[in-house]
Amino acid sequence: MKKEINKLSKKIILIDPPGWVGGLNTGLEYIAAMLRKAGHDVKVIDFNNNPYRINERLSSVEGADIVGISIKSFIVEENIIQAKDILKI
Repeated sequence: MKKEINKLSKKIILIDPPGWVGGLNTGLEYIAAMLRKAGHDVKVIDFNNNPYRINERLSSVEGADIVGISIKSFIVEENIIQAKDILKI
């Protein structure tokens, strides 16, 4: 059986920026799972646990319909800088 393609499907990128403490952002993963279940193409970029090749990994943002960033209040200034960099892509 062929999987039906949802014409309203979006390419969505969710970003977990670097933080002070490593660990999985379960909230972002729950959101990603629900979006996938709804038929969207979702990619999570985890800079918190893997802070390498930032520019290369951010290039996947190009062509995305929606980009979401998890904001951590204790590093909000760094999150704002990263959001501005993403807007340039």
